[in-house]
Amino acid sequence: MVPCSSVRPPPSGRGAIFPTSDIDGLPQLRGPAFTAQSLLAGIPAATLGLIPGISPAMADALSGATVPTTTAPIFAAANNRRTDQWSQEFELRSGAGSSFTWVVGAIAFSERGSDFNTQMAAPVIDVVQSVLQPQFGALAPLLAAGLPQGTRYRLFEQPESLLAYRVHNHSYALFGQVDVPLGKLILTGGLRLTHDLREIERDQNGVLPFAGDEVALNQGSVGFTRPTGHFGVNWRVRPGLLAWTRIAKGYLSGGWNARQVTRAGRPGVPAIALQPYEPETLWSLESGFRWRGRHAALSGTLFRAWRRDGLTKIAIPDAPTFGTVIVMPAASMSVALNWKGRRRSSRA
Repeated sequence: MVPCSSVRPPPSGRGAIFPTSDIDGLPQLRGPAFTAQSLLAGIPAATLGLIPGISPAMADALSGATVPTTTAPIFAAANNRRTDQWSQEFELRSGAGSSFTWVVGAIAFSERGSDFNTQMAAPVIDVVQSVLQPQFGALAPLLAAGLPQGTRYRLFEQPESLLAYRVHNHSYALFGQVDVPLGKLILTGGLRLTHDLREIERDQNGVLPFAGDEVALNQGSVGFTRPTGHFGVNWRVRPGLLAWTRIAKGYLSGGWNARQVTRAGRPGVPAIALQPYEPETLWSLESGFRWRGRHAALSGTLFRAWRRDGLTKIAIPDAPTFGTVIVMPAASMSVALNWKGRRRSSRA
């Protein structure tokens, strides 16, 4: 049981704070503080004298010191986000009444945005397990016995962490589609060429803002160009019965992971810059039929999709290579059958 009490969260001057908690639902706790200066406060001088490097005078001073108290949130965050977007689409279509139909066009999209995300945390630390045992080994039980009552579990108030960045994204595309009737068949084909540009400028990802060589490591611009399209066949088997099949390829642009860790280089240690993640590709195949009679209707669809995610690189400080997260290709399939009667509701 943590000897801490719940208090109301104080007002903040940096925007709305949304407190959450993972300990008994308490948004904030008040209790003994964990600091390097107060770690040994209150322990008997005879016990402190067993620690190498502590003089008798220092032991007496530490033994008579009191453990300070603090009030801190278990976890609190504030997010200030802004996005401005602009888009325009142009289309040119075939004339009405023609069995051969087509459409061509272009799309332009631009987006500017910024995000300022603050996080504050004060986890509860067991001084014996987290500090005394790793530092003093066999002396830990002796030191633990000398801790002032109610100070074994302490609040460690971490400094405020800020994620601040700006993004500028552009997307341009040319597309076209054509429908060609061939007897009972209608062939449909479409193509699209997309170019995406992703730019980011990150000012801070932690306690301190970037400075010096770190500034250039946290800026990036990357572009992706991909063709996509679809092809389909509609078959009017007979009046009231239609069958179709369609295959399509989709694409989702790559970009930047704003929370990736970066690091300035130093002798023997290479620098780590922001690394873009690759686009995602999706293939899909759909086949189905639809029948409509005088008193009932029946339809069925088979849908299958294959998704392939790109390799995402996440920099890990002090690691010999980049840490990698690979999302394996995924596939999904669904089957649907629907019927409807004149006097009964739809079933699936």
